[in-house]
Amino acid sequence: MAKGVGILLVIYGHAAGGVRDAGLTPNGGWIANSFYFLYTFHMPMFMFLAGILVENRLSRGRLRFFRSLGTSIVLPYFIWAPITVLVLSLTSAVTTGGESGGIARSIVAMFWNPPGWLWFFYGLFLCHLVAILAPFGKYALLLIGLALLPLNTMLHLIPVLTVTSYMFIFYALGVVIGPKLTERPFTPPVLLLVALAILFAVFGWMAMRANATAWSLNALPAAVTGAALMIGVSASPLLRSNRVLSYVGKRSMAIFVLHVFFVAGTRIAFDKILHYPNAAVILPVSVAAGLIGPLVIYEVASRLKISEWVGLGKPIPWAGRASSAAPASAASI
Repeated sequence: MAKGVGILLVIYGHAAGGVRDAGLTPNGGWIANSFYFLYTFHMPMFMFLAGILVENRLSRGRLRFFRSLGTSIVLPYFIWAPITVLVLSLTSAVTTGGESGGIARSIVAMFWNPPGWLWFFYGLFLCHLVAILAPFGKYALLLIGLALLPLNTMLHLIPVLTVTSYMFIFYALGVVIGPKLTERPFTPPVLLLVALAILFAVFGWMAMRANATAWSLNALPAAVTGAALMIGVSASPLLRSNRVLSYVGKRSMAIFVLHVFFVAGTRIAFDKILHYPNAAVILPVSVAAGLIGPLVIYEVASRLKISEWVGLGKPIPWAGRASSAAPASAASI
């Protein structure tokens, strides 16, 4: 359920960021502000979720875990990173994040500089690699995460290392705390969720007022409280048996890989082709396209039994209760 909530927020974040960067909404408006608040926590939350089943995967053998990264991370990255570079290069005149320096150079650079949103695959691979190689158990990962946090301001020559050094602490928390969350269903108290919401609003506002980047030490309290709030909400009675979120969450891999193409394409169609630069219309339509488009492609690839081999995740049957495939889906990336 948390992955379902998280991937919807990812789609919204890229849609809101695209509208803002295209100059369709003012920097100080509610869209730009919601983009900032969202970015403080939504990818840290995904890193936490990615760490939840690591202990279980390690218990089955470190070599087996490492080999599984081939189809779950490496293959999708090397399929979609060149495609992303190509699309961004060919559409650089109308997109807000086009590649520069030539297609060939950008494709070579993806070995150390992942394009766009695909940094997550690169960073997650590095996190998994540290977990596989770490000799002193899962609690050592917390110490490694704390040691890496200061490097967030020292590794700007290689952006993906800068981001990963910040995100690793959330991954480590997922490895340590995650298994306790999955042992049995839990219902977070309403007062706890209210307190987290208030703290997140305060910490996010303080970080924004300080002009801190969303992935910086100043924004860390907002990241922790925001991620905890969303995971708590996902575990609440209102959402934890929601079939729509279950469906979306199990297919978050395909949605993550493909959504930006649909989000950006929709914005460009409205703004550049239809000449209708209305952010209030473009934003919800872009979010809908970023969800529906990837799901259609995934379902077709799944029916053809090629979804895993084109980097969109394993085929998932339609039938089954919301919780029946949770472990497999959580392990997909």
